[in-house]
Amino acid sequence: MNAEQWAKTLTQQYGPFLKGKDLMTHLGFTSVGSFARARKKGLLEVPVFDLEGRRGPFAFTEHVAQWLASLSEKAAAKGAEVSAEEREEAL
Repeated sequence: MNAEQWAKTLTQQYGPFLKGKDLMTHLGFTSVGSFARARKKGLLEVPVFDLEGRRGPFAFTEHVAQWLASLSEKAAAKGAEVSAEEREEAL
């Protein structure tokens, strides 16, 4: 999926923000602790923020969608590279 498709799908399901467990899951974290450590170290791939008076953390759905699309593009490119290498080895 491209970024626009990801954004449409995620926004329909979650609205303009992803938060809490949904955010962590979409960023690939399986535990709150690992997410918290990555956030503290500045290792998250999207901007994450708190909203005053609300339990967080939050991220814009659009940012998560763009990140997911970039992963998809990288995976596709890597698959193409592997396929090209495999073709060269077969020759």
